Amino acid sequence: LYQTGLFDHITALVGVDRLSMKAPSHPGDVISVRCRVLEKRETKSPEKGFVKFFIECFNNTRNAVVMEAEMSFLYLRKNSK
Repeated sequence: LYQTGLFDHITALVGVDRLSMKAPSHPGDVISVRCRVLEKRETKSPEKGFVKFFIECFNNTRNAVVMEAEMSFLYLRKNSK
């Protein structure tokens, strides 16, 4: 996810909920990540917004979901300077 630029404008990690480690991963396994926006809203601060994601890590080598979590962040908004 870091390589996608998704985390470039995060100002704070608000929380991690429903974290579940479903299966092990091993050296050499190929892992992919899917991320879906669950919630997005403005905050009292005009420079920041709140975003909650559902994140799923999938082990392509073993054809299994290895981790799921809901993660909430404060982001700098596009119109902030």
